[in-house]
Amino acid sequence: MKHDSFPYNETEWNKIVDDAFAPDAQPHVFSERYTSRKQEFRRQMEESHMKQHKFRMKKSLTAAVAVAAAIVVIPTAVYASTQIRGYFQNGGGEYQQEMVIPKSDSVSDQIMALQVGWMPDGMATDPSSGKYRDPNGRSITMLFYKMDNTDDALTHTVNYSVSQETLTCGSNTVLYAVTDTTGVSGKDVFDKDVWVAFPDSNYAVQLYATTGVTKEEIEKIAEDLSLTPSDKETAELWSGEPQEEATGGTDEVYKVDDYT
Repeated sequence: MKHDSFPYNETEWNKIVDDAFAPDAQPHVFSERYTSRKQEFRRQMEESHMKQHKFRMKKSLTAAVAVAAAIVVIPTAVYASTQIRGYFQNGGGEYQQEMVIPKSDSVSDQIMALQVGWMPDGMATDPSSGKYRDPNGRSITMLFYKMDNTDDALTHTVNYSVSQETLTCGSNTVLYAVTDTTGVSGKDVFDKDVWVAFPDSNYAVQLYATTGVTKEEIEKIAEDLSLTPSDKETAELWSGEPQEEATGGTDEVYKVDDYT
């Protein structure tokens, strides 16, 4: 049956439907023009859908990355900036850096004691020198200081510095410097001059470490250093001149009897 226009007669329309769904109905053969237009229309629809789909996926991914950045990066940066208690500045000479820990004005007069929460396996205090040593000959000297009321900052000059960086280990600020030991030999060659500053405190710890002590170990030691209230002052009052650790061997005995 051939029709040039859409049927308006209900009886005729019903007959078309019945013929189309009859068990013996023959497949309808569409004209080439219709088939070609149908394929072109489908192609355009698929391209349009893919463009919209691609755009939406890109937008969703961008939003997800932005949310992740807002959750992870921004609070971490803010947290780090509020915890940093020290910095390096040029010391005026070649290979010379000045380490600065500003004084905190918002602290109580409570006496604090140093707690050493972690040391590498096998490293223990050597009674003859007061240093931490291990069977492999590695060594760490730890000095505990408190800023005087008249000091605006604790400052220390690092000579022959070849690298320096400011780290945040836990809630502590770590000023990590490596010094040049070219031509130096001996049992104890100290090439790391490290300071640890505590948040909201005028106490600080200086660590001298030998070449065998790794940066990762220093970071772990610094992270687990803490202060606890005490009735007895065990920190040395900062006078502007720390006990310099000599490169090479030394027999100087440090005051560690009152240290934890």
